[in-house]
Amino acid sequence: ASDQAQSFPAAFTDFLLGYANWRDGNLHAAARLMKSGSAGMRAQLGPSHPTYISAMTQYAAFLDQTHHAAEAAALRAQLAQPSSTGTMTAALQP
Repeated sequence: ASDQAQSFPAAFTDFLLGYANWRDGNLHAAARLMKSGSAGMRAQLGPSHPTYISAMTQYAAFLDQTHHAAEAAALRAQLAQPSSTGTMTAALQP
């Protein structure tokens, strides 16, 4: 792995591959890809970008399904915090 920040296209692709692995039942690969894709998208887009928020909603659902409810709740709480523009990012529910 490189120390350089992942580009948005690479991060989004990782996330989508993780999502596909989740739906296919490969939870180990899904967790790895969704986590790395999430980090890259946050770095490139910021936490209040609609694409990031949408992806994190799916990631939270994945975390719930894989018995990581506390991590999913923490992610939803983070996303519900006011953004730097003073607006709410989203009210996220599974």
